[in-house]
Amino acid sequence: MKVEGRYVRSFTVRSMRSLIERKMFTNNGMRFVWNNWVPLKVNFLAWRVTLDRLPTTMDLRRRIVPVQSVECKFCHAENETATHLFISCSFAQQVWEFIASWCKVNSLFALELKDLVVMQDRCRGSVRWKKAVLSLTQIALWVMWKNRNDVTFSKKHANMARIKEEIRTYGFLWVKNRAKCND
Repeated sequence: MKVEGRYVRSFTVRSMRSLIERKMFTNNGMRFVWNNWVPLKVNFLAWRVTLDRLPTTMDLRRRIVPVQSVECKFCHAENETATHLFISCSFAQQVWEFIASWCKVNSLFALELKDLVVMQDRCRGSVRWKKAVLSLTQIALWVMWKNRNDVTFSKKHANMARIKEEIRTYGFLWVKNRAKCND
């Protein structure tokens, strides 16, 4: 846009988002990909996972919030950190094996939290296929976090069959309806 003889950039949401992404992700060398095949709340959770900004029990204790127990609600073997909850926990490993076998891809393996949202880059296939794998990865994060909260606050028991079924259900509903594909 030209104002008084000079060019002035106009404000757009896209330009602001790009600015925020450049500022926030320059320190860890990655760019978060927002996925329109899953709800916004799932994108935000995946984004917070990559930044390691989830209120796990260890993070709450570090902020001097009183918590009764810091052990993982799924395996009860280690302290609950985001890395343990989504990567090294035996429950999480079963979830990633399930996603890999369902998508017929090589085992999904992550060392850091940010590896979880770039798993689809290591898969073969079209852009749509990679986006479907990204969607299922983000849905798996959402379902694990939701079930962790159910175990923590509603005193439910961790159930792998329920987690797998929720991933299938959300994956089918969200991807089918948002990807605009008939097959």
